[in-house]
Amino acid sequence: MSESTTILIDRLLQKFNAGDAAAKTGLIEVAKDRLLILTSRILSGYPRGRQHDDTEGIFNESYLRLHTALDEVKPQSVRQFMGLAALEIRRTLLD
Repeated sequence: MSESTTILIDRLLQKFNAGDAAAKTGLIEVAKDRLLILTSRILSGYPRGRQHDDTEGIFNESYLRLHTALDEVKPQSVRQFMGLAALEIRRTLLD
């Protein structure tokens, strides 16, 4: 039986917050499908200048921003992690 994405993200957050630097990349990779869905949902609320086919590009830019943001911010929960991801997606869209 496979574990849910939420449990995996939570375990990786614990490792990351304990100082395991490799957990940062694993964290984003495990959450990738959720982050793509989140990107698509956020993108749908922005002006028509953005197309749904921009989702992958927006995700890639947001991925880099999230990776950098995790150097300074240490989310303590899955909810905080996803909130940080949403913030970085919105920042990417505003740029």
